[in-house]
Amino acid sequence: TVAYTAKDAGVWAWHCHILTHAETPTGMRYMVTAVIVADK
Repeated sequence: TVAYTAKDAGVWAWHCHILTHAETPTGMRYMVTAVIVADK
């Protein structure tokens, strides 16, 4: 588990080297996913 506090709005690429994240149907695809941070 990773806890992250976003300070800037936008769409950010999140890259991970934990292969089980890339292999799960609801997880990341190809070790990268998008994190969407809305304006406050």
